[in-house]
Order: sequence, then structure tokens, then C-alpha cells
Amino acid sequence: MRRLRFVGYALLLAVAVGVTAGVVAVRNQATIAKIVLGRIRDHTGFDIQISGTRVAFNRRLEVVLEHPRVLRAGVEVARLKEIRAVLGYRAVFRNAGLPVYELGFEQPLARVPAGGANFAADGFAHLDAPAIKALSETLDALSDTVQHIKVNEATLTDEHNVPIVEHLNLEASRWHYRHPGNWPWQVKFTAMPAWVPADPFHLAGRVTLGPPLDHPQLIANGEIWFWDLRVTGVDVGAAKAAAKVDGNLHVALDDTGVLSGKSNTNVRGLSLSGGSLSKPLTPGDYQISAGYHAAPDEIDLPSVTLRQEGVIVLSGNARIVHPYTDDRAATFSAGGTRLTLARVSSLMRSVRAIPPSLLQFATRLDQGEIALTQIALDTAVPLRDWSVATLRNNLRAAAILTNVGYQFPPDSKLMPLRDFNGQLAYAAGLLTLTQGSLAIGKSRFDGLSADVNLSRAPALISYKTKLRGDLDLGELYPAANAVARTASPTIADNVTHVAGRAPVVLSGSGDSKDLRWRAPRDYLATFDLSRAVLGTRSVPEDIVFAQGSAVLSPAGISLDHVRLLPAGAKGGDIVLNGTLAPRPGMPLLHNFTAQLHQLVIEQWLPRFVDPADLAADGTVSGALTANSAPGHEDFPVITGKLTLTAGQIQFGFVRSPMIVSRAATLILDGKGLTLDLPGAKLEGSALDFRLAVADLAHPAVRLDATAAKLDFEVLRFIRLPWSPRTPPHFFPVPVSGHIEGREANFGELPLSNVATDFTKAGNDWHVSNFTATVLKGDVHLDIAGRSRDDWIRIIGTIAGMDARLLSTLAAPGPRPILIGTLAANGDIWAHTDVDFFDSLGGTLSVRVTDGLVNRFKLLTRILGLIDLKSWLTAQVDPLVTGVPFKALTADFLGAGGDFKTKNLLLDGPVVDITAHGDVQFGRERVNMEVGVFPFNTANWIVHQIPIVGGNLAGGTKGLVAAYFAVYGPLKDPTVLPKPVTSVAEFVKKMLGLPINIIVPNTIK
Repeated sequence: MRRLRFVGYALLLAVAVGVTAGVVAVRNQATIAKIVLGRIRDHTGFDIQISGTRVAFNRRLEVVLEHPRVLRAGVEVARLKEIRAVLGYRAVFRNAGLPVYELGFEQPLARVPAGGANFAADGFAHLDAPAIKALSETLDALSDTVQHIKVNEATLTDEHNVPIVEHLNLEASRWHYRHPGNWPWQVKFTAMPAWVPADPFHLAGRVTLGPPLDHPQLIANGEIWFWDLRVTGVDVGAAKAAAKVDGNLHVALDDTGVLSGKSNTNVRGLSLSGGSLSKPLTPGDYQISAGYHAAPDEIDLPSVTLRQEGVIVLSGNARIVHPYTDDRAATFSAGGTRLTLARVSSLMRSVRAIPPSLLQFATRLDQGEIALTQIALDTAVPLRDWSVATLRNNLRAAAILTNVGYQFPPDSKLMPLRDFNGQLAYAAGLLTLTQGSLAIGKSRFDGLSADVNLSRAPALISYKTKLRGDLDLGELYPAANAVARTASPTIADNVTHVAGRAPVVLSGSGDSKDLRWRAPRDYLATFDLSRAVLGTRSVPEDIVFAQGSAVLSPAGISLDHVRLLPAGAKGGDIVLNGTLAPRPGMPLLHNFTAQLHQLVIEQWLPRFVDPADLAADGTVSGALTANSAPGHEDFPVITGKLTLTAGQIQFGFVRSPMIVSRAATLILDGKGLTLDLPGAKLEGSALDFRLAVADLAHPAVRLDATAAKLDFEVLRFIRLPWSPRTPPHFFPVPVSGHIEGREANFGELPLSNVATDFTKAGNDWHVSNFTATVLKGDVHLDIAGRSRDDWIRIIGTIAGMDARLLSTLAAPGPRPILIGTLAANGDIWAHTDVDFFDSLGGTLSVRVTDGLVNRFKLLTRILGLIDLKSWLTAQVDPLVTGVPFKALTADFLGAGGDFKTKNLLLDGPVVDITAHGDVQFGRERVNMEVGVFPFNTANWIVHQIPIVGGNLAGGTKGLVAAYFAVYGPLKDPTVLPKPVTSVAEFVKKMLGLPINIIVPNTIK
């Protein structure tokens, strides 16, 4: 190195000057100095100019060169106050001992030319072989010339006269002993280097120059101390570092240019600050000890130890190859660091460049420790080409995580993570976690391993993971339900809670883009469900999982022999197998089977059907298979057969349950279903019942029933029109069917040989083809209605009905009100709620033949106004024997409960009766005019009517009639006579049904 050459040349110069001065100092010192300096210029190229010389004779001879200036190629490279050579008289006059006892350099000021210090561009100084050789030759030359060298208050500057080293004081000595040997130089020095970015600091050393006897290859060794080194503004990444540094350095330099030794450094008050940090960091005080080995082709740090408060926090080694060229490359390895994650989190929060997602993650780390067991970098990539990719692809690291805690975001609904332990390893862009274990609430996980590929980070990070665990389902349910709600809202909404524990084996893989984490794209989780409990909104009882497993993957959920029991089960179970794939609405099913074994149906049916629509008890066995198919998005294709024994079925539209005498079967053919109840009983009567749905994708129910004896009001949608209605809880789909009954009744009305069809769709229903034998007559009806407004329309005919039986049924008593054969047809409608009679309207035609009217109060009152003595003598008293007739007919037209007739006619052998007017059924009132017509054979009866008078027959020239006004309550009408009119002026009207037939029990 040129600096060492310069020092060597200066020492030779001083020695030469000193020797010359000692010989001729007294006589011609200036001339000799000029000659000597000229020779130095010729041999070294250094031109030394002095202002003068002087000689002093003391204990030793002193020769002084005053104010020397050293130039090279015309450029001043050094300036001194003086160079002083101290010579022994013995050496001068007797030529014995060393020529120069001591050389002194006073206040030298030396300029180091650009490149003259052999500094690399980034500050690495090195010792090349020629420099080492020149230094050795210089020391050898000095060893026989001088014994002591002193440098006082030297200053070294750069080419711009900026001080590099100030206050350099150096003292070198070499002791000569009588026995032979190459004795080394002993050098002591102090200085204050001016090294930016540090303030001037103190440097001192003690160095032996020359090989010791036991290490002949060494040319220098010793120890150097430094203190009061205040570092400020040192770049550490994107931050600035500041600290106070002191320490010592043991050095050894061999003849090959290898510098080796060890160092101890104290770093006090370390702080980091800068624009990349949101606040200054104060890591604390550290102690660094290191061994080093600096050769011309590499710098090796075989051992580096970092301590804090006496505790080792990091140890390792490092190496720089080709350190003095632009191709230099570095490797290192370290370990032993332990950090609390709370501290790591705090440090990360102080760095502005941390991505927000990673920062949010760090803020939730609330406990735990990471021990860095190894971090190493081994790459041949030159330092100039280092990048993030260099570290990512060549860095190796290993760490241990202990008792890590993490607070999940509130919206995740997860309990805090605790006791996370594991081993981390990183190499070639792959981060690996092994031997992991953790707890989330009461759930425990172990066997956790993960591989995270960071080779394309941060743009893309992919990962794979595996673990085993024992889940507390109750704690994890809120989080799982939130995830399931996005995949299958229908199922998630129906689940109210989950309890129990479930061992799980999980593997998964996924990725993130630009540090935005996403759900795993591929995963496989196997759950042991033998201790799980599920609650649903369908029924109050929980479902207990007795055995089996579930496999969760992106394809769906696969169940393997999952055995279900209701809590407190009375018996039986369900075993499920197959796959469910989540989707909005109904999940996709693949070979999903349900095997039922002696299942107590009342504990399970409510999970699938509203009990108000369908309930059942008994035991069910069988198997069902469900598969989703194109065109069946809302409901899967189901096949199989179920059998119900020893139970009963209660439909919502039936008043009483159907008792299963023989086995009831439910068959699903993949398109529809059929429920058969052969030989069942309904309210004690035999019943064959079938319910069928031809196509579940377009559901419509078909009901067919044949009963030995049927009370029509057992069907809740059939009732007496004026009775309060009862909600039937019909299926919310179209319904049609056919009902037959050998015997039946509708209220008190007996029927036989009943058959009818019916349909219900939305708010409209229709009973068609209704036929029955009623009181020996034939009845044909067609009934239609609307549920939305409770209106009903009845069209039908009656033929051959026994009026005696009908009147006895309507008004029980010893004598029926009406006797005869009834026929009728009509088209009537009404509101079927409690205002039935007020809303009644339509048309009705009635005909009764070959009959008798008894106990009809209105007729009794009319006949009571006539003197019936002749009738009594003729034993024809209508008040006693009734009014006979050949035909009783009438047509009615009504609206709003008010029915009018213009042709009511009773055609009898004794008397004809006609009437016109109206009957108000809602208000139970009557308003009519009634005419009584005696036959010619009984014309004399007219003379017996008191209010008509005896001259009536003579004044009429023909048949006459008696008229009456009838009005008031049906049960107690008022009857008033009206004037008699000629039959020719009175057109007979047809007489309708007696009041008691229309409204039973009106007249007693």
C-alpha cells in the first residue's frame, strides 16, 4: 500500500540524513544535506525541501531538518515542522552500535493522494503482496539503522485537505540483544480518526512489527483500542442508525497479507430513526465479539457473538469473497436470537413500509416468543446485484415458535388462538412449519405442518397445510355458520346450534395475491362425528351423531355411515351416506342414502314437514336414495321405500288421525311419491287411503280414499255452510282426489253410496261428480268455492227423496210436518262464514208429490179462520188430519238472503193453496200473500167462513177464493184476511216448500 511505502521512504530519508549529519555536521551540514536529499530524490522520486538544518550536541548528537516539505511529481504530499535524528557518539566516531538512536517527526501533515490508500470504491482497504513486501524491506532496512522512531501530532488528509486522522502520536522501538536474532519493532500509537458519519474518536494501539521467534510468518501483531466513537446517520436499510461505540481489536498480519485476530465492541444507546419509521426505535445496548481473517481474496468472520446484558442474543459467522473488487460476494450464518412476538409486533408497527394486511396481522399477536436458531445466506451473486429476490432465493433460516397468542378479528367470531408452538424453516423461497400445535378456545390441534411458497412473493404466495385436531363444535359453530351461510344459506339458517367434540384431520392449499389472503382453493377435512350434537329450527329436540365421519372438500360434504339419533331417542336411527355439494338453495346430492332402522317417526318427521300439515307416530324402516339431476335444481331425484308399522298418520286437513292397521308404505320412484294406507281406520271405520305426487318437481297432490263409513266433517275443509270454519292446513300445492264411502253422514244427514271428485288449486276448490243416496233419494251436486273470500256455489238435483224422513230429521216429533216424495234442482251461492243466510242467493225449484202437510203453523192459522164443522162431520178436518196434496211446487229466486216466489202452489183434493212473496232467511222473516181455493165439490165451505158472510157464493157467479196477508217472524207470523176475489181474477201461483223445510223448526 502506498501509504506504507511513503512512511518507509520517510524513515529511510530520516536515517540517511541523520547519519550524514553525524559525520559532517560540524563542518558543512547544509551542503551535505543538499547532496543527500538529491540522492533521495533520484532514488525514490520524493523531493524533500527544507528551510535549514541545525545540529545540537547534548548527551547524544541531534541533527534537525527544519520545516521539510515532501513533494512527488511536483505535488506536495507531506509537510513537517521538523525531522529530528538523534545519533550516538559511539556510532559516529567508532562505528559501533546503530547509526541512529532515535528519529522524531514533529507535526507531520501528510496528504493521501486519490487512490493512494488502496481503498476500494465502497471503503474496503486491503494489503496486496507488493505492499507487504515493501513494508518488510523497509522494516529490515530500518532494523540496522535506527532504534527508536517517534511521530508527534501527525495529521493525514485526503486530496481535498480534509483530515482523515488527527493527533497521531506514534512511538516505535526495536531492542538489540547480544545473542543473534531478528528482533521485532514495538509500536505504540494514539490518534483521533475523523471518519464520517462518526464524530472524531479516540484510537490507540500497541503493535509488534516483525516476526516473533515462534511465528516467523508474522510481520505484525498487537492490539488496538477505540472509544468515544459516536455514530450518527448510518444507513441501515431505509433507516438511520445512531450509537456510541467502543472496543478493542487484536490484530496479526502475516507475510502473505492475511490480517487476523479478534475484536470486542460495545454498542451503547443504539437507536434507529428516519422517514421509514413512524417513531424512533431504541433496541438498547449490545456487546459484539468476533474473530476475523482478512486475506487478499476474502474476509472471513468465523465467529460473531452478539450479547445484550450479558446474554447471547445472536451468534454466527460471515465471509466476503473478492472483497476488494466489484465482484465481491458475501455469505453469513447466524442464530440464537430470541424475541417476544409482542416486541416483533411493536417493531413492525414502527415501520411505515409494512403492508397494511401484514401490519394488521402483527397487531393481533399478543403473546409468545420466536427463537431464531439459524439464519444463513450462501450465494455467489455479487453484492452489487443483490435484490429482494437474492434474499428470497438464497436465504436459509430456522426458528422455533413458543406459546404464540393471536386475537382473531371480531367478525371472524373465533376464540383467541393460544399456545401455538412449532418449528419454522426457510430455504430457497419455501417456508416450512413442522411439529405445530395450538389451541383455539377449547379446541386443540397438533401435527400441524405447512409449506408456504414465497418464490413469487409478494405478487403470489401459495401454501399447503396439514393438521390434526379435536374441535369444540359449540365454540367454533358461530364462525363456521358465517362461512356456511355464504355457501348454503338455506342449511345455515336452519341450524340453530352445534355442540360436542369432533376429531378432525385437515389438509388444504391455496394462495394469496398481493398479500390479500383468500380461502383455500383445495382442502380436505375428515371429521369424526361420533360425539357431535346438532340443533335445528325444525324441531325442539337435538340430533345426536352416534358414529360416522364427514369429509369436507370443495366438491362438497361426503358422509360415511353417519348414524343419527334424536336426543333422548325412544328407538331407531338413521344412517347417512353420500355427498352434498353446497349451492344456493337446495344442495347438490350424489348417491345420498338414508337408511332408517325402526325409527320413531314422531321424533324425526317434524324435521322435514310442518307438524300442522302432517304428523305421524310409529316406527319406520326402509331406505331412500337422493341424487341431483339436470332439471331438478329445486329438489333432488329420490328413490326408495319406507314402511310405517304400528302407528298413525295425522294430516292437517283431517280431524282425526288415520290408524295404521297394516303396514303403510311410502314409495318414491325418482319422480314422484305414493303413500298407501290399506286397511287403515279413521274414527273407528275401515279406510283405504292413498296419497300420491306424480312429479315432485311440479308438486300436485292426488288423494284417493274409500271408507266403510265416513263423516264428511272429518275432512276439515268440509263443513255445514253456516258453521264457523276451521283452518284445514292443506298442503300449499294443488290437490285433487276421489272419495267413496259405503255409508256417510253430513251432520245429521245420512248418506250412502257416496262418490265424489274434488280439486283445490290456490284459492279455488271444486267438488264435482258428487253422487249419493240420501233418504232414499238420489243426489247429484257440483260445488265450487273460493278460499280467499269464502264464497260457495252449489248446483245440483235431488230425485225421489222421502220428505217424511227429511222433515223428521229437521223437526223431530210424532207427526212429520211433510210427507211425500221430494225432487229439487237449484243453483245457489252464499258466503260460507257465519253470515251464510244473509248472503244466500240463486235459484231453487222444489216439487213434492202425493203428500200431506202436518203441523204447519202458518197454514194452521189460515185454516183456523174458517168454520170447519162441515169438515168435521165429513171427517175431513185438515187441522187434525193435515192438508193432503197431489203436488206441492214452487220456484224461488233470491239474493242477499231474501228469496222470492211467484208460483207457490199446493194442489190438493180438498183445497188448493197459492202464495207469492218472499222469505228473508238471514232475518228469519216472511212477507207473503196466500190464497185458499175450495174445490166445486166443497164450494159450500165458503159459506162457513165467518168473515166472508153467507151471500158470498151467490154474488160471485163462480168459484171464489179467500186471501190472507202473512208477515213477521217465521216462527210466529201474523195472518190477516184480505177481501175475496173471483178466481178468474186470481192466477194461481206455484207454492214453494213449506217454511219448515227451508228453515227447520220455524213453526211448531
